[in-house]
Amino acid sequence: MFIVLSSTVKFIPIVITKNIEEPRQYKYKTLVWRKTNDLIVENTMSLGACEKYSTNYQKDSKTFQLERGWEITFEIKTSSIFVFVTLYEKEGTRPIASKNGIYIISTTGEYYVTYMNLESWVVVAYAKVTVTAKLETVQNTGTVTLTITKYEVIDVTLIEWLTQKHAT
Repeated sequence: MFIVLSSTVKFIPIVITKNIEEPRQYKYKTLVWRKTNDLIVENTMSLGACEKYSTNYQKDSKTFQLERGWEITFEIKTSSIFVFVTLYEKEGTRPIASKNGIYIISTTGEYYVTYMNLESWVVVAYAKVTVTAKLETVQNTGTVTLTITKYEVIDVTLIEWLTQKHAT
């Protein structure tokens, strides 16, 4: 039987598998808050009385630049409840803040603070804008290990197969 089998079967296909582990590196970006304490503007304004034909009851600060994603603290102090201090975006004149608090800037651009007195006497108003955090993009790297299975088909003779000489 062995002679008949060995004369009819020339080769036997054998599948050999190997697992190979390959480390791979990759890059990805994340947004992080970086704490800061950058003073942008600090003004004390003396505002005239709100009277007929008077224009000194309202004043604007100089413009300053704020970036999208910045967290700011807006602090105001006035000597009357009828004095209004407001942070505005210059383009579109959209009000951003009109009371003490923390705000996130949604649009990069120029901003200014306006002071308005509706009292019939002279008042003082104070405003301070501080950047307390900036949203920044940080590039990170990571490593992952891939397990790759390789298959190899080899042909062995019947004698090699019986004696296991093909084993690696």
